[in-house]
Amino acid sequence: TFGYQNIMYLTAGETIPATTGRSWDDFIKERIFQPLGMTNSNTTTRGLDKLPDVATPHTTIAGKLTAIDYRQIDNIGPAGSINSNVLDMAQWIRFHLNGGKVNGRGLLAPATHAEMFTMQMPIPPGGPMELLYPGANFLGYGLGWFLFDHAGRKVVEHSGGIDGMTTELVMVPSEKLGVIVLTNSGSSFVAFPVARGVINKFLGVTADPVAAMLPMVAMAATAGARLEDSIVKARATGKGPSHDLAAYVGTYDNPMFGPARVAVDSGRLLLSIDAQSAAVDLEHWHYDVFRAASRDRRLGKAWATFRLAPNGGVEGLTVEGLEQEFVRRPATVTAISCDPGDADRSRLATRPSPLDSVSIGAGAPARLCYSRPSMRGRAVFGAPLVPFDSVWRTGANDPTTLNATGPLEIAGLKIAAGTYTITTIPAKAGWQVILTDPVRSQEVGRVTVATESLTVPVEMFTIRSASTGPDTAELTLEWEKTRVRLPIKGTSRP
Repeated sequence: TFGYQNIMYLTAGETIPATTGRSWDDFIKERIFQPLGMTNSNTTTRGLDKLPDVATPHTTIAGKLTAIDYRQIDNIGPAGSINSNVLDMAQWIRFHLNGGKVNGRGLLAPATHAEMFTMQMPIPPGGPMELLYPGANFLGYGLGWFLFDHAGRKVVEHSGGIDGMTTELVMVPSEKLGVIVLTNSGSSFVAFPVARGVINKFLGVTADPVAAMLPMVAMAATAGARLEDSIVKARATGKGPSHDLAAYVGTYDNPMFGPARVAVDSGRLLLSIDAQSAAVDLEHWHYDVFRAASRDRRLGKAWATFRLAPNGGVEGLTVEGLEQEFVRRPATVTAISCDPGDADRSRLATRPSPLDSVSIGAGAPARLCYSRPSMRGRAVFGAPLVPFDSVWRTGANDPTTLNATGPLEIAGLKIAAGTYTITTIPAKAGWQVILTDPVRSQEVGRVTVATESLTVPVEMFTIRSASTGPDTAELTLEWEKTRVRLPIKGTSRP
């Protein structure tokens, strides 16, 4: 069955550095943007806010169209991080309508380009797809393109969307016809019917897709209101939760999304998931079901449901939209290890970026957990892998976390006992070290430390701890030809 998968676009993009030694970003610039004359296209939102003429993303929040921040998706760039304009995208369309050629020069072999526009996966009719492709006799997916028929012609199409932006590109190869529609709203379907309307004008089709779409949009809005009303009416008031809120507190693991942490904050549960950037407030609904409202208002509301064990204890958590269960981490595991050790997460020890941990001396009781990416012979800091002046997770995959059993002072920054995530902003002159409360998604503080140069490169990112006194220690971070030192000492108060 057809299922759209962004992760596999990332996988395809990762074959480029694996086979060429060059980043996906540089490769796209040199092999696509430059030959096609796409001079105003790039692969990151960093710096867009400084450009003189650039669209601001918008979405609907509480019924009002609202400007929002650019979403930074560099880590899954091949799935949709390209920023462009209508003139550059016209060059991209010409490239495809010319069979993968530009100025007579083939950038793709003819057979390769033809295969992209050949159906690889049929898509059955019905459901939402029928609304997006009305009247299509066939619908399928090629290599990165939707394929269908319209007015007796084969049509090649794909949309693109990220928070606050929606794009629609349609091509009719037999007519040498292509249309690109760019919008700066993530909550509007206007790009789809507008593009089809332009195609209809050229093909002499009298149907107006915009007029046809308006009742559907109104119906969808009405259906959403009716659904919310039915949910409220079905609420079982006075039922649950099964336990006091403290019983739900803990860490819940999932091999894809990472840990989910539940805490009590201001009399209600607060949920933080490693795969999401903002904390989520949990408001009790009924039984062990909670209404989940992200503090990033763009993400809206969902449902969080806790699962009970046969003995009545809380042992699992599901969150609407993530589709996989988070399993509660045993307290004994939390106390002794970074790795919960279950069948899924234990495999992380053999991956290219294995988990590791560092115990910090008796005078400064703490444990640091991190993952160790490999340099693989490439440049690291300042390169696309870890760009300067950009937030880095200080490792790969899992976040770097510090579990402190007592108050500590890290490079002059005082913290209370607890669990913190450590991110860094590398630069040539010095690194900013940022400590964050992962449950509340709140920064605790940041400090800048100096860097040292190494003569012999370190292949895998490594953190070591050494005691420097009765109540002091030093963390040393090393990777490639860079070393950073973090002095740590125990304190009597945070």
